[in-house]
Amino acid sequence: MTEPLRADLTVWRGDTLRQPFTVLNVHGSAAEDLTGWTIRIRVEDRTTGSEVFDLAPTPATPANGTVNFELTIAQTRTLILGHRYAYQVQTTDPDGEVATQFYGFLVVSGNMPA
Repeated sequence: MTEPLRADLTVWRGDTLRQPFTVLNVHGSAAEDLTGWTIRIRVEDRTTGSEVFDLAPTPATPANGTVNFELTIAQTRTLILGHRYAYQVQTTDPDGEVATQFYGFLVVSGNMPA
């Protein structure tokens, strides 16, 4: 397993978030084929530690190792302006091995009320 990569993200409240990630093989030298893998993306409130979203997207392009972290307009409208959330992207391979691939903060921007 490669070391998880940190990628802090900013989302505009009330907009769609679509952030692609490429999962690399254990050597970090090429994209992992995610055919048959499952993906889990968790978003937590940093203040309370409570789970905000628990997403299970399908890989966008399995053979190229691409996973999209997506939040809808309705989902981003529930987020608090100026707040920092923590997120992580985990994969489970066909043998059941779970690995955190990406993590970071999700910061909410915007100046319009929902």
